[in-house]
Amino acid sequence: MLSESGYKSSVSAYNPFFREEFLKTHWLPYPSVHDLKYAGRVLDIDNTGLKLFIGGKTKSSMVKRVPKKAMKNWSTLESVLVAGDIVGVKKNGHGLLLAPWGPSEASGFTLSSAQQAGRRLLRQANWNRFLEGVNRFFRKNGFLSVSTPTLVNNPGPEPTIDVFKTNYKQGKTTNEKYLITSPELHLKKIVSQTLTPVYEITKVYRNNEHSPKHQPEFWMIEWYRPFSDLDDIVNDVKKLILFLVKYLGLKNTKPKFEHVSYQSILQTYYSYVFKPDTSSHELKEWLKLQSIYYSDSMNLDDLFTLVNLELVEPKINSDKVVFLNQYPPYAAALAKLDEAGWAQRFEVYWKGLELGNAFNELNDPNIQEQRLIEDNLKKKANGLEPLPIDTEFIESLKRGLPPTAGISVGLERLFMALYNESDISQLKWF
Repeated sequence: MLSESGYKSSVSAYNPFFREEFLKTHWLPYPSVHDLKYAGRVLDIDNTGLKLFIGGKTKSSMVKRVPKKAMKNWSTLESVLVAGDIVGVKKNGHGLLLAPWGPSEASGFTLSSAQQAGRRLLRQANWNRFLEGVNRFFRKNGFLSVSTPTLVNNPGPEPTIDVFKTNYKQGKTTNEKYLITSPELHLKKIVSQTLTPVYEITKVYRNNEHSPKHQPEFWMIEWYRPFSDLDDIVNDVKKLILFLVKYLGLKNTKPKFEHVSYQSILQTYYSYVFKPDTSSHELKEWLKLQSIYYSDSMNLDDLFTLVNLELVEPKINSDKVVFLNQYPPYAAALAKLDEAGWAQRFEVYWKGLELGNAFNELNDPNIQEQRLIEDNLKKKANGLEPLPIDTEFIESLKRGLPPTAGISVGLERLFMALYNESDISQLKWF
């Protein structure tokens, strides 16, 4: 008969043949976990006892030393266990093999494995606390949390973003659907109906994006303030970051803020006068002087992107939270233009990461519809598939969208900036 520990006999010293036979004929699968004192995965075993990696903990110390004198059936444990096994010790001192590591004695669980798992546990706990803080900030500041679809007919108008497309079947009818690249259009529809500040935390999806700063699936927060402008969104961003630093207890993080423009950066570092109506020919001539390679086929949007990546972003102070504004009109996207012809938008950077993108929202339905048509032409020129225009969005603008400002922020990137993480993939379990 098996003992309470799940073992039939005792054999001293580890024996792989005994382990194999034991697992086949004597091990009691799914033993009772009643009265467990502690449990974990075996990290190391020697003649003095066990080292266990304790799961379910978020403390700095996740390894527990269990001396052999604490286990009544130590000799049996010693003869059976390998690193990687999940074991438990009951209050009466009996040890249990709860789940064996693999089909044989070969083990790949090491101190490095335990440390990596420990870091992931701690990072997950920090992430959970981070999301709690974000939600608390927006509730405290009078925003309504909403939920919009992630599977839609119209995923978003950005000309350079590739999308995920699928088929939705309803009986014999099949329609194309898309995963959202942003909840922007639906959130503006809600603002048009409710005239209320709203925010949403959701997963978004962008095809063909993968780097230490990019993932095809990531978390985004977007918020919109009716009867507001970009100054209000700047204040939101500043207050959110300062709130999170305090809420998360990041005592060594003291954010400082800075405002710069494309015009000021290009003037200061390159003595170049950049204007809203600077032509592609003028940019190409200047890029030659900067020894920056470009293709003759590049249009104005492509050249601006090149200037941004090669000349502007490297000059942004990574130690400060930087608000970069004064975009040219062809980069206005869904933003209004000011009297000088600049787009009323900004992007915010911190620690080498582009965190967010804000607009003083365009609310003229006719101009907006024309821009969506132009975006599709740009998509086609970029080798991407044109997308259906969201007519429901245009209709909501016709019913009236009040003066509104909004922003989208990549939450993983904000987390990375706060915790000095360098690779977004480290925030993912899979």
